[in-house]
Amino acid sequence: MASAFSHAVAALGIGACFYRPGTPRRVWVMGAFCSVISDLDVIGFRFGIRYGDFWGHRGFTHSLLFAALVASAVMLVGFRRVRPGLGRFPMWMYFFLATTRHGLLDAVTDGGLGVAFFAPFDNHHYFLPWTPIRVSPIGVGRFFSERGFAVLQSELLWIWLPAALLALSVWLRRRADSLIQLIWFESGRPWRVPHSVEIRGPRIVLFAPGIFFRIRREGCYGGRSNSDQKAFRRSPRCGEPAHQFLFFL
Repeated sequence: MASAFSHAVAALGIGACFYRPGTPRRVWVMGAFCSVISDLDVIGFRFGIRYGDFWGHRGFTHSLLFAALVASAVMLVGFRRVRPGLGRFPMWMYFFLATTRHGLLDAVTDGGLGVAFFAPFDNHHYFLPWTPIRVSPIGVGRFFSERGFAVLQSELLWIWLPAALLALSVWLRRRADSLIQLIWFESGRPWRVPHSVEIRGPRIVLFAPGIFFRIRREGCYGGRSNSDQKAFRRSPRCGEPAHQFLFFL
């Protein structure tokens, strides 16, 4: 299995895709909780439950059905009322993916018996074809050892870094979307421009699948009514009208 730290980091990386302003912070806390709850099945070792049993490690608690049940339970207990920001179905989907992703990460480790994704309908344990992540030892004492340090290095490369890149790419894309709303064409017609927006200096913003170049002279748009939103307003403070170009690679 991957370590609990890395499972939580991966859940927060997924959370970046669902972030909306006004979403309560406890949504992300519960997402991290969902990402580690599957490993409660290790308690079964103390009661004689074998690794490959239905209730064994990487068994039913790592299945898709269990992920759906956990997401539904979290929504029912903690988020009955509609909250600002994230809607009910996107919130449920986030909890579901945070839980499901646990099994997917365990399925790309290089140890154990695989994951019972389709339990209880199919109790066979599956690995994914590619297993680059070193399996984490079970137990806190074993993790804080030389082997645990090697596992953490593997997880930094294959879990932490992709999660950070995912969050960064989502942030850049949303930033690009907000900047695109401020585009002026040389014809002088703004496109979806908010009131009293002032923009200065050249900008270059990277986002998939292209590069958005903002190249212009100092300028601003200060429209207050529907009639004057269709023209630039020149003033000593604003400088000259802007010139911008959009290129897609």
